[in-house]
Amino acid sequence: MFSDTLEYGLTGTLLVAMPAMVDPTFRRAVVLVCAHSPAGAMGLMVNRPASDMTLRRLFSELGLDGGEANFATRIRLGGPAEGTRGFVLHSPDYDEGAQTLRILPALRMTGSRTLLSLLGRGEGPVRHLLTMGYCGWGPGQLEAELSNNIWLTANADTDLIFDQDDALKWKRAVADLGISLEALSNSAGHA
Repeated sequence: MFSDTLEYGLTGTLLVAMPAMVDPTFRRAVVLVCAHSPAGAMGLMVNRPASDMTLRRLFSELGLDGGEANFATRIRLGGPAEGTRGFVLHSPDYDEGAQTLRILPALRMTGSRTLLSLLGRGEGPVRHLLTMGYCGWGPGQLEAELSNNIWLTANADTDLIFDQDDALKWKRAVADLGISLEALSNSAGHA
C-alpha cells in the first residue's frame, strides 16, 4: 500500500500554520507530512480532536472487539479528505510490512483494521495516535503554499505528536522553532 519511494523533501516534517491562516480547518494546525513526492503530499493533523468520533463508536461501527481498548484515547481529525478513513501514527515497535509507512526512524503510520484489532485487545505499539481523514496536496500545491508563507516548517518531534494536550501543540511547535508568538505577523508576505 505504501512505499518508501514516496520519501521526498518534506516527509517527516511538521507544518505549522501561520497566524494568517483563514481556513478554520487549518487555523493553528500542526500537520505531520507523512509522504511528499513530485506527485503531491499527504499529511495528518495531530492537534485537532475529532468532535464526532470516539474510540468506542469507531470499534462499534467497524464491528471490532474493543474489550481491552483504552476508551479514553481521543481520535484526531487528520484532515478534511476522506473523513471516514483512519490512520494510526505510532512508534516503530509495530510494523505490518507493506501496510506500514516508515515516516522517520521513530515514527510509522499504518492504516489497517489489523492494528485497530490489536489496540482493541490492549496490544500494538506503545505510542500511538489515531486519526480520521487526512490532508492532501496535488503536485506543487504544498510548495506554493510554503512560498506564500502559509506554513512554517519544523522538524517532527514525536513527544509533541503523541502529547495528549492538543490545545498547546501549535504554541509548542512555534516555540520549538525559537519564534516568539508576538513576532509572527497575521499577514503573509514576501521579502
